[in-house]
Amino acid sequence: MDIKKQLLPPTQFIKDLGPIFQVAYVEVDFEKAVSSWSALGVGPFFVADHVKVPYDYQGRNLEAELTLAFSYWGDMQIEIIQQHDDLPSVYRKWMDGSQSGIHHVCILVDDIADIRERCTGAGLRIDQQMSTASADVIYTQMPHDGSHFVEFAQYAPGTGALFQRIKDECAKWDGTNPIRSLSEFI
Repeated sequence: MDIKKQLLPPTQFIKDLGPIFQVAYVEVDFEKAVSSWSALGVGPFFVADHVKVPYDYQGRNLEAELTLAFSYWGDMQIEIIQQHDDLPSVYRKWMDGSQSGIHHVCILVDDIADIRERCTGAGLRIDQQMSTASADVIYTQMPHDGSHFVEFAQYAPGTGALFQRIKDECAKWDGTNPIRSLSEFI
């Protein structure tokens, strides 16, 4: 079998936008996911529990109830996401397919409008987009894959500093109190 014949042409511009900053997991069993990471020495996880997040999913304005958790493994941010309702979203699509595990990677960008234009210009569909107090975000499915996503995020002022504080806490974590409230940390 000739592997070169199986490879599809890459969408070059994505790799040129910057390094992967985050690996995100969508999990049905949130506590099990945190426990698994904690057993590897990753933690603590700073959790925003059952928050309402407005978003646009394929042209529909919705508001999902999510639990989000953030930690670091060295310089790599680890995010765990659980959606608590049945509204359509990139997360629900994943969970409805009985999948659990790596859902997307995130690349930080300076101009989300430019990235949106570049993605659509390359023929990529924007599956979901969100604009919150902390970030403007778009999701597009990985080309030639169809099941995983690339998230592009432009952070609002202050969000980078918050994540640096979380990273600093993770670097000195002693294994105690693996789940912490994000709202209490802010």
